[in-house]
Amino acid sequence: MSLIPVSLQEHAHLGIAGHIGVGHSCSHQGFVQDDAAGFAALVALLSRLCSLDMTVERIRMDEGRLGIRLLCGGEGTAALNTGCSLSERDVLQRAEGMCEFSSQTLATRVLGRVRGQGVDRLSAVLTLAHARAMLDAVRRHWPEATLHAQDDVPGSCGEFLGGKLRLGQAVCGWLLTINASPDGTGPVEDSEGIVPTGNKGRLLRELGLLRAPVIVLESRAFCPGVSDDLAVGAPWIRWNNQHDNPVVGECLAQAAQGLGLDAVVCATAYARREGEMAQAVRAIGRKICRLGARYARAQTSAEKVSLAAELADLLAHDLGGTTFMSNGLHSLAAGGGLWPGQAAVLSLLMSRREYEAAGEVVTNRQELSLMADIVLAAVPLLFGRLAEARACIEERTPEASPDQLLVLSGAC
Repeated sequence: MSLIPVSLQEHAHLGIAGHIGVGHSCSHQGFVQDDAAGFAALVALLSRLCSLDMTVERIRMDEGRLGIRLLCGGEGTAALNTGCSLSERDVLQRAEGMCEFSSQTLATRVLGRVRGQGVDRLSAVLTLAHARAMLDAVRRHWPEATLHAQDDVPGSCGEFLGGKLRLGQAVCGWLLTINASPDGTGPVEDSEGIVPTGNKGRLLRELGLLRAPVIVLESRAFCPGVSDDLAVGAPWIRWNNQHDNPVVGECLAQAAQGLGLDAVVCATAYARREGEMAQAVRAIGRKICRLGARYARAQTSAEKVSLAAELADLLAHDLGGTTFMSNGLHSLAAGGGLWPGQAAVLSLLMSRREYEAAGEVVTNRQELSLMADIVLAAVPLLFGRLAEARACIEERTPEASPDQLLVLSGAC
């Protein structure tokens, strides 16, 4: 079934959304992810319609800004306020000639590791510049009009790009999202997934996706427990039967099965619990306070070094489970940015054996193509069940304006 670009004036029956959380590589309890995979999978899907050479042609560091130019003409920059050493500049040159759709995978391959929460700002800045270059490439070369907007969530420097295409009888709105902070400290993800916050909500309205069923594309991840029993990696399809859109999830699961894929399906994920994020933030805060108190009492060098290492691990990993989203929005949308009633998530799981062998989570073109195949197989199934999906939206999707949600993000 072919993809055909259509005018922005066409009515969208359903949507496909992919996001990148720049610097959101780790979370609590050993969770590790490539949080660029959803963004990259949607780019991979769009590239089947409009082929783009995403090879890095040039990378440069000038006056505190890292810039990337792709062979297809896309360009992106990001600020690095901490500066860049000559040796780091030499290492960055490894990116030239690389062709990765996942910006976090590119940063991992260039720098060896990606860590969030400001622990490793260079990797976040490289990831952001590359993601912006890819978004710019799609905007420049997409054969029909696109809509672009900046994220207006406080503390964010993200941006959005959307358009429409036809797959069979279905007109699909699509939306690329970059979630990032301007100083390389990690993502501000109050506009993650399809959360209609501020300018993202206004863009979703223009695309006709504010009250439409949406497939949300997410990360490739190693998840302790879930990954343990897998022999190899697998598609990971998640939603919450009580809060999300089971029709979208069931169509994704059916599509994966039809392609002969053994997907991990969970219909009880993303539970909404009032105050859950605030409670987790307090727990982490108390842990930091205890470390601080122990450090204040420390006498020996060995004690101080050990406590510093413990704090560094806490910052680089566990804090990622609480920093990415504001408390009030998390109660509504949960970790995947699933606005109630509208969506389900497609992502990828890495097996424990694969993760322990690699020591990293990256996403290659074959894996991204697999995600795109599942989406393309799910769209006609979802189109055939639009009435059911829309009934769920009418029942569950709250009426909240983009400006009201912006207040929950800290805007006055």
